[in-house]
Amino acid sequence: MPHVYFIQPAELVGTDRYKIGMTTKSDLSRVRSYKVGSRYLCIMDCQDALETEQRLISKFKSEFKLIAGNEYFQIDNEPLALTLFFQVVTEIHPIQPIAPKEVEPVEVFIRELKSGKCPINLEKTSKFWYCSQEQLYSGKYQRWCETNNERMITLIHFKEKLTHYDRECVYKQIRVNTGRIYAFVFPVGWVALPADDG
Repeated sequence: MPHVYFIQPAELVGTDRYKIGMTTKSDLSRVRSYKVGSRYLCIMDCQDALETEQRLISKFKSEFKLIAGNEYFQIDNEPLALTLFFQVVTEIHPIQPIAPKEVEPVEVFIRELKSGKCPINLEKTSKFWYCSQEQLYSGKYQRWCETNNERMITLIHFKEKLTHYDRECVYKQIRVNTGRIYAFVFPVGWVALPADDG
């Protein structure tokens, strides 16, 4: 797709001079043709690169000093120039918002678990807190799914989601007073304590 760009060619880096450009090529070959060390401040796809570039030049001429040709400007406020560049391009070619990702029910459960909204009593050591698979997955999570009319995910998927949510939350073998057991392990303080747990 054609695009317009706002750059500071390598020979102008360290100055207040910038260039607006466009290409009808669908690849980045034109932009890459500038010398190594050039600063690429913004590159945006657009349907009509020539019209978009003309509007950019017009806007920049009203705000900044044209110093060479029709595309080189002296700019004393780079953030303003970037904002103007983005505004002009998006006025012509509105950006389509990306639909927010739907939150998976297991993620809601994990958030409620962490916040204390879905209270759970954990065994505690000085280094970590833990609970059994039966207590968390087969107990608390299953009841939560039944209450919220949600389908349970597999234990393997549940373990992955918990670790994805927070890398310090894992299902692993741990050593406790009674020997070695497999348990869900949380950092100390990760789960909000129920009110009666203090």
